[in-house]
Amino acid sequence: MNRFISIIICAFVMFGTTGCGGNSKSPEDTLKTIYEYTDKTLIEAGGLYDDYWDLMGNCFNHNGIQKTCDRIKGEIGDSFTLKIMKDDDVYIDVITNIDGTIAVLTYTDTRDVRKMNYYFANYQDNLEIVHLGNDEPCDYFLNGKDESIDENRLCDTSRKTDAKNIKDDFEKMLSDIGITEKELKEFVSWYAKNDGKKLIAELKEKKKNQKSLTNEEINNSLSKDFQFTKLDNDSIYLEHKIGDSSLMFLAKTSDHQDAVAFQDSLFDNITLYIYKDGRYIAINNTKTCDYSLNDKTTIKHSDCSTDTIHNMEMVKSHFDTILNEHGITLEELFNFFINYK
Repeated sequence: MNRFISIIICAFVMFGTTGCGGNSKSPEDTLKTIYEYTDKTLIEAGGLYDDYWDLMGNCFNHNGIQKTCDRIKGEIGDSFTLKIMKDDDVYIDVITNIDGTIAVLTYTDTRDVRKMNYYFANYQDNLEIVHLGNDEPCDYFLNGKDESIDENRLCDTSRKTDAKNIKDDFEKMLSDIGITEKELKEFVSWYAKNDGKKLIAELKEKKKNQKSLTNEEINNSLSKDFQFTKLDNDSIYLEHKIGDSSLMFLAKTSDHQDAVAFQDSLFDNITLYIYKDGRYIAINNTKTCDYSLNDKTTIKHSDCSTDTIHNMEMVKSHFDTILNEHGITLEELFNFFINYK
């Protein structure tokens, strides 16, 4: 009798994508299913102000509308985000490496700009987190806990239902698409190791071969936001016209390399040094923390707190944003400063 009941249950369960002994969709079938749900399956690589690309390499704006490709502004690394957009406000992001390793999945719902809710699945640390955005934004851990998170950022237990509702919305979107989370991860990993790897290689080659901006073009762009001053020691000082940041080009530093020193008014106790070879070294003003943002390591036995490192990451993000906003690569910035008259 029990075996007969099990067979009846399985018959109903297997009507979907999986069941008792049933098979998951193949990556190719998952892709077909996603395409039936949306024509906005896009790749995010490079910087904040770069185009999105579809899986064939066509360019799209951030609303998912196809457009003529712009020059690539940000750095193209080995990681990228695959986006499945229900619309402009609701979408799933899966962050992956070209080796198929998946780090994080996020579900975003910004239909109410006052709330801006997010669901995070951190696969590396096995954490599920919901960020609830409202007048009192907070993070709710559905499982596990990140000990580095400030206690003041955590939601109290009264927000549990709100957090669970966001995860339910994510699961409903998967159901509407017609796939499981497991099938989504398997598809993204498969794509990353095959066509995704090829697309990233093509984007790197495109950026390498694209025409550089002229010094005049860079000057015209930066002059919209920055006031230039050339100093007696051949250094060049740029101050933002609304005072939120400053750049200083140092012709030669103590280690005999050209560098740019960047300060952000929100974190005025931190100076970020950017070198022409691509190194990012952040130093706090008390000189107790020297930190490499490339290697994610401290330098010279420094004592760097979690909060200080987080702030240093924020300063670097602001610097990268300035380059991306102006469409300037790091190499172009240094060449501009070196040849500045």
